[in-house]
Amino acid sequence: MSIVDLFVDIKLSFFKVIRLFRVLRPLRVISRNEGLKISIQALIISIPAVFNVIIITFLFLLIFGIVGVNYLKGKYYRCEYKNIDGEI
Repeated sequence: MSIVDLFVDIKLSFFKVIRLFRVLRPLRVISRNEGLKISIQALIISIPAVFNVIIITFLFLLIFGIVGVNYLKGKYYRCEYKNIDGEI
């Protein structure tokens, strides 16, 4: 379809949509190569475990964020600058 699009001067968005199907070319390579197929299947199978790790990580960040906010309690709301003499 890319070659047809080069020779046809009609500017139709239909040809642009068909050119997007070139993205599917790597899928043919994956289907032919057994090693790639196994690795892609392993990645797909591991997605739920990765999501579990992400959820636990965000929970830890949330807990430490809550603890940090409770610990500081607005100490940095206002900046007080003291010079060398101790005057504000």
